Amino acid sequence: MPRKRQAARKIANLDVAPIDTDEQDELIDLLRLESIATNRLFINCFTVLLLIPIPLFVHIKYYRRLPIDALLSITTQVAAIVNLRYIHDVNFEGITGHQYLKWLKDPRVFCSIMNTIGIFVAWRRWEFVPEAINWLFFTPVISSITSTLVSYWITGLSGDIDGLEKLKYKYKSA
Repeated sequence: MPRKRQAARKIANLDVAPIDTDEQDELIDLLRLESIATNRLFINCFTVLLLIPIPLFVHIKYYRRLPIDALLSITTQVAAIVNLRYIHDVNFEGITGHQYLKWLKDPRVFCSIMNTIGIFVAWRRWEFVPEAINWLFFTPVISSITSTLVSYWITGLSGDIDGLEKLKYKYKSA
């Protein structure tokens, strides 16, 4: 919280006059630190929310007659957590290999596979009799789509802050 207040004070105290290079660097660093702290908070809270339904699917897998759907739902939930916590932090530039491995460099492929599995499970459960238990199988679809959106927003925000680095101008005050 002190960083947030410090960044807010720094922005509020800016005059209309241009800022020198050191103040620009300091302001961008404050924005980057605030973004990282906020992203960690959102990622941690959302991870806890994603972990809540997993025991329900484990229970369904072992005590009901829907083991494949429950296993695919668990897989989708875990993939949503991996997507949210790790995919945007992994550097895919070091991947070398055959031509068919080049698609691994794009994190959108992971998100689309995860969303496809979730939609398949929800469609499969809805195809049968619409019972109350089938509504539970829509949670992996919702969590996979929201983790994709949150990951997209985090990546976009970090890209915007990196874009501020390119917009810096050279100015030295006395």
